[in-house]
Amino acid sequence: MGTLSQSTVGTPGYSAPEQKTDPQRVDSRADIFSLGAVLYEMATGRKAFSGTSQASLISSIMKEEPSPISTLAPMSPPALDRVVKTCLAKDPEDRWQSAHDVGNELKWIAEGSQAGVPVKVSARRKSRERLAWLLVGLATAIATLLAVGYLRRAPQPAALLRASLVLPERMFLADVAMSPDARKVAFTMLKVGATPSLWVRDLDAEAARQVPGADEASFPFWSPDSRFIAFFSEGKLKKVEAGGGPVMTVCDAEVGLGGSWNREGTIVFAPSATSPLFRVSASGGKPAAVTKLDTSRHEAAHRYPYFLPDGRHVLYTVTALGGSTDEAANAIHVASLDGKTDKTLVGVVSNAQYAAGQLFYVREGSLLAQRFDVGRLEAAGEPIGVAPRVGQLVAWRGFNAFSASGDRLVLAPPVEVPSRLLWVDRSGKTLASLGEPSLFDRLRLSPDGRHVAVPIMNFAKQSAELWVYDTASGSGSKFVFAPAFNGSPVWAPDGQRVFFSSDRKARSARGDVWSKPIDGSSEEPFLESGDDKIPLDWSRDGRYLAIRKTPAQGKRNNEIWIVDAASGKKQTPFATEAPNQDDAQFSPDGKWIAYDSDESGTVEVYVRPFPGPGGKWKVSTGGGGTPRWRGDGKELFYLSLGDKTMAVPIGFEPAFHAGVPAPLFTLHVGVSATFDVDRAGQRFLVSAAPEISGSPPLDLLVNWAVLLKKNEASR
Repeated sequence: MGTLSQSTVGTPGYSAPEQKTDPQRVDSRADIFSLGAVLYEMATGRKAFSGTSQASLISSIMKEEPSPISTLAPMSPPALDRVVKTCLAKDPEDRWQSAHDVGNELKWIAEGSQAGVPVKVSARRKSRERLAWLLVGLATAIATLLAVGYLRRAPQPAALLRASLVLPERMFLADVAMSPDARKVAFTMLKVGATPSLWVRDLDAEAARQVPGADEASFPFWSPDSRFIAFFSEGKLKKVEAGGGPVMTVCDAEVGLGGSWNREGTIVFAPSATSPLFRVSASGGKPAAVTKLDTSRHEAAHRYPYFLPDGRHVLYTVTALGGSTDEAANAIHVASLDGKTDKTLVGVVSNAQYAAGQLFYVREGSLLAQRFDVGRLEAAGEPIGVAPRVGQLVAWRGFNAFSASGDRLVLAPPVEVPSRLLWVDRSGKTLASLGEPSLFDRLRLSPDGRHVAVPIMNFAKQSAELWVYDTASGSGSKFVFAPAFNGSPVWAPDGQRVFFSSDRKARSARGDVWSKPIDGSSEEPFLESGDDKIPLDWSRDGRYLAIRKTPAQGKRNNEIWIVDAASGKKQTPFATEAPNQDDAQFSPDGKWIAYDSDESGTVEVYVRPFPGPGGKWKVSTGGGGTPRWRGDGKELFYLSLGDKTMAVPIGFEPAFHAGVPAPLFTLHVGVSATFDVDRAGQRFLVSAAPEISGSPPLDLLVNWAVLLKKNEASR
């Protein structure tokens, strides 16, 4: 699982507990705690609190009591134990209330240690005298400091602490949420080709732990007492105790996009990609609308809610239909539960959170903090940079992986590993490369193999541009320019037109199928509806287009449908029974379709006759996806869940039959697991990235206000 690494500024081993949990409570008694830690170390030669990591050190200060001084330094006066123990009390109310009190106690110990001492000088007496003189000197120093008002002044700002929270290996982060008590972090992780799972990391623990039963989890958020984690899964809003226990369903939520939970037990959440916000009791019930989409501004969705401290107002993000120029329709808003307040705060599409007087959000990939007046519900002043880059959940526009609570802030660095477009042979040996390294998504070769269409991701702008490369020269140029997610290209059978998905008319709410001639003339919509649609493959005769469709209403499965271009674009379901079906491809003779599905609980490759009826054959073993046919239909290639390119011999006489899959080479995937193969099945075009072990560690900032002051002063 990994361990906690750190980079620390200051001396955290001498900081009082309230400096880490409640900075607003810090006063001069924090100095008394630090003085006690120094006294303890002077008397014993050991630090009062220690740990192998930043997290374990903080845990030691918060929970543990140091061993009595008398057990480590037997010659010390017993009264010294009492003085130091009182200095190190966890609660400021239980400490000495001033350094003057500590000084008087030390003087009394020093004087008492010499009273009634026998004339005979012994080794024990010499040790006690040395300690006595040390205590007298320290008491005098304290008195001097008091005279100049050093210890009685307002405490200096706490030091900025930085730590790294190592994530599970070979997995990738989707989202993250810090608990209200700032002691735990919940996040979802996934492996390529697998469903996401829910994990929890205690900041004083060495590793994260998976929450049992919380599969297919997304957008976790905490109960106000930090006991429960709510999340979305399988079309439901659910909750589970952070320490483990039964998973309980709260209500339906087709595709939940964020939630927040207040102290009165009310949850506000976004139940789908095209809905306003709803509220529901954390114990269950029928949801009721909180906000309303403003059709005059072409609003498409309200997402990512976050309660302000009063529990009556909630931050949320508005996204607009493509083409809307209304700034308020692409912005962070604040609304009241009673519906009387709804106002625009910042003109940016980003999730937002509030902590310690600051509004956190992301603009162009950078995490910013801006002063926020919770009374007036207004952002004030100029935003200050916190982190130059923060990870984003690519599937949903404007969602960024950061979370703040009190004086702690956790964020995920972006995972942007540029990959290369490479020609490789069946053994994986590189034959040639195309263009420069970039963030490539699903690629497709033209029917004649002379060109490849591939999206290039831009995480900061939440968009993807479609490029076309010449496979012989390696040169490429931008093909689709619209500022949107333009992806999943598919070539027409004659190679003269590219079909692709674009959300330009409903940013992240849905993708429509568009097309553009290869000569570069204007693109045009081919298939529009309220459902999310991605083109997958054309039949060789140019009549049928296979698409992946996610219905806007009802059960939110990823389904495979067939569009009949010769019959008015009539749509017919092909594979809709499993939660997720994808990557359908027609066989060269058009009589079969290979696709991947998770109907067995694991993504596998299946083959079915087209248009049917007939049986269904699973051709992969141990998981697989992204099937691709050889030009003669006698071999099928796919990617295993371990990113190995597999080859399966296929026969059709006297009936369909598939051989045993054989591994060819391992593909180190970049943004997505993507490849295509030439007609002969001898050369593969792949998007290959350097081998990586998964998401980098989370960044944890403690006392982030220090960083804000530093960055503000340097502007």
